[in-house]
This record gives sequence, C-alpha cells and structure tokens, in this order.
Amino acid sequence: MRPSCVLAGILLLAVLSAGMAAATASAAEPTATTWVVDRDRVQCAGADFMSIQTAVNAAQPGDLIRVCPDLYSESVTVDKPLTLKGEPDAVEAVDCFDATPSQQPGGLDPTQQVIVDGSASTALASLTLAADDIELAGFVVQGTANPLPLPSDDHLFRRAIDVSGAYSGYQIHHNLLRLNTVGIMLGGSGARSTRFHHNCLRENTWGLAADYRDLIDARIDHNVSYYTASIAFELVRITYARAGIIFDHNRSRQDNRSYFIEGSRRSSIVSNTIESQMGITVSHSNAGLEISTNLVTDPFEGSRTGFVFQGIFFAAAPAGMPLTTGTLVSANTVTGIGTAASATGDAILAAGPPNFDRPAVANSQFLNNVTSDNVRYGIALRGDNNGNTVRGNVSERNGSFGIFLQGARDNILEANVANNNGLDGVSLQRTVRLGVNYDATDNTLSANVADGNGRDGIFADQFTARNMFAANQMLGNTAFDARDLAYAANRWLGNVCATDWPAGAICGGG
Repeated sequence: MRPSCVLAGILLLAVLSAGMAAATASAAEPTATTWVVDRDRVQCAGADFMSIQTAVNAAQPGDLIRVCPDLYSESVTVDKPLTLKGEPDAVEAVDCFDATPSQQPGGLDPTQQVIVDGSASTALASLTLAADDIELAGFVVQGTANPLPLPSDDHLFRRAIDVSGAYSGYQIHHNLLRLNTVGIMLGGSGARSTRFHHNCLRENTWGLAADYRDLIDARIDHNVSYYTASIAFELVRITYARAGIIFDHNRSRQDNRSYFIEGSRRSSIVSNTIESQMGITVSHSNAGLEISTNLVTDPFEGSRTGFVFQGIFFAAAPAGMPLTTGTLVSANTVTGIGTAASATGDAILAAGPPNFDRPAVANSQFLNNVTSDNVRYGIALRGDNNGNTVRGNVSERNGSFGIFLQGARDNILEANVANNNGLDGVSLQRTVRLGVNYDATDNTLSANVADGNGRDGIFADQFTARNMFAANQMLGNTAFDARDLAYAANRWLGNVCATDWPAGAICGGG
C-alpha cells in the first residue's frame, strides 16, 4: 500500500473512533428531568407529585423539581444534588422591610407563593439540605419555631432550613424565611463555594446561624434582615471551622443585633448597611478579619433605656481564649448610635477592664473610619487593649470623647481628627478592675487634630506614663487645648496649641 493511502486510512479510523467515543459519552450523560409538584393540582394541573418529599425521593442527581404555589405542611430532606425552584419572582416582590408585623404565619397568598409551613410540625427543620450542589430558590419557609421558653439545649432550636456542613456548593437564594426560631442553620465544607444571597430574613429569633458545623468558603450577600429578636447573622462555636466567609451588601434594619462573629479566619464584613441598635459584635479568637466600608447607624431608636448601644463592638476574650488579632477596621461610617435617654452609644468600642477581666483586640488597625454624632464615644480602647493602630479617622460631635484610651497601652494614634466632641477630643485615663489598675501607657500620638472640644483637646491623667505626643494640633478647646497631669512622665514634642497645663510647658514646646 502506498504511504498516502496508509495515512488516509489512519485518519479515517481516527475520525470514526472519535465519533464513536463522542456518541458513547453522549449516551452515558444522564438527561436532567424536570419534576412538577403541586399539593392540590390546582395551579399546576399536570403535576407529577403532590408533595415535595415524594418528588425528591423520585428524582435523580441533577434533576429540577419545580414546586408550584401552595401551602406545604411537610418536612423535606434533600440528600442528592438537585435544584428545587419555587417562585423567586413572587418572593422578590415582597417588601422585607414592611412595617406591618407578620405575627402569624398567615398573610401570604398560597396561590402566588410556595409556602413550606412548619407550625403544625415538631420536626427540627422544615427543609434539610444534605448533599453537594443543591440549589434552593423561591420558597417561603415559616413557622418552624419552638414554643417559649426556648429549650435549654440549643441543639434543639428549630430552624426553617438546616444545611449540613459536610457538603458544599449550596446555592440558596430568593427565599423568604420568617417567624422561625432560626431562619437558616448554614454549613459548608469548603470543597466548593457556598452562596446565600437575595433572601429575606424577617421576624426570626435568629436569622442566619452557623452552629455545630463547619462553614468554609461561603458568600452571604445581598440579603435583607428585619426585626430579628436575637442576632441576624451569627457565627459561633470555635471548635468548628470558620474560614473565608464574606458578608457583603446585606441590609439589616431594627434587628436586636446584626452581626456576631467568633473564631473566624480570613473572613470579612464589607459594604453592608446596618440600621440596628447593635451593629457588629466581634467576639474572641478571630484572625485576619476585615470590617470595611459598612454604614452603621440607628435611626429607629428614639428613647429606649436600659440597653447599651454600639456600632462596632469587640467583646473581651474569656479566660483561656485568644484575643481577636490582625483585624482591619477601615472606611466605615458609624453615626447616630445610642439615645439620649440611654446615655450610651459608642461607634467603635474594644471592651476590657473595668467591665471585663481581659481585653478584646490586639495588633489590629482602625483606619479612615468616620465615627461621628454618637451619644458617647467615637473610638474607645479599654484596659489592656494593645498593639493597635488608629489612623486617619474622623471622630466629631460625639457626646463624650472622640478617641478614648481607657487604660489601653502600646497603641499608635496618628493623623486622626477629633473635633467638637462633648468632653475631650483625645483622652488617656486610668481604669480599675477588681482592684487592679490599668493605665494608658506607652502610646504614641502624632499629627492628630483635636479642635473645639467641650473640655480639652488632648487630656492625659496623672497615671499616664511613657506616652509620646508629637506634632498634634489642638486649638479652640473650652478648658485646655492640651492638659497633662503627669507631664514629667510623658513627652511632648512640636505640638500646636494655645492653652495648656502645666502652663507654658506644652504649647510651642519641644
């Protein structure tokens, strides 16, 4: 045979082999099936099933289950990769911030909405997701609630949606979760990214929680939470993995507390709008957390008393637990926190002595935040919080102090503006906890502006020591521009001011 004929034969065989392989692969690929569910077959007369669980049982991985509007009083477990689709557009049309209280599960139209109701059940969850790559969209899940008082064991808190932390790739969106003890208990192993987005969390005791399960590589975004009795978005239990979690572009209104995050790694809370009395609470054992570009305010509280209001709050670490470290708090606007009746309202506060035995945060950065028009403090670091940098913040018109180092040590305050606050622009003072003194020592304050404050521009009490004050401007303050009751123990260099104590020792000195 001639070489050209041999080559032609080889090419023909290759083409035929490729065609056979493609045909075999095509035949092997399963064809996704769409199953239709309608409880009474009124909205969808030709529905395949009358219950969601029956459809899930019959479906094969990759299938679509289309659930028609109706009221479904069942508990469903999804244990294979499926898409469950209700009416996303009908959910999207609901105003999650509607001020009319729900109070009872009724009030939504089951001819328009797909409603899974847990009020007549004792099941732990109305929807349980326990497989990779499950998508859930367009459902109203309601009434999965414990009678009061809640069980002492929080494992028993009922939840609308229970998402296993042993799997990943969940996509949960355009759902309305209301009137549940927990809206969603979210987990994810991190093998593939999980996303929870464009959902409405309304009038739950907890909105989204991640308890007793891993949550890794998850994005929680563009959700709306309203009137949550406890916490809208909660991560707790440091014995479980919490890493790579992003909360972004969520809106929280009139929740008791919007965010609570504990034991996280490389997570972030960014570009959210928070209109609640407690905005973001950072508990212990976080590392590499970012809190940036959030708007935190509380326009709905007028005269409430007996409650402490905080925009961004770092909680003191319990004994034996690590502090939160390596946090970036940047470019947030925290304003209007607190009420005159409560006399409390702090924009950014790191707890510690005198209220707690241990501090909260170390080796972190507070940069370029606006913390103004709050009832009490703009930025406050309490006893023994250390190694932090506070730079480029604007802290004006707060009721008490613009920036308050209450027993904090070894921090850097640089290029901040602390004007027109009720007492001091920047204040360094001792605090006491159980007979132990915590003094504001070894801090460096440079290039700050503290003008027009109601008492002093910069104040240091008689217990301060080894603090450096360099190139700060303090003008037009009511009592003194600069006042240091421990002048001999601190150092002042190149500051600009007009009135000082000791007289003539600070202004123009150095």
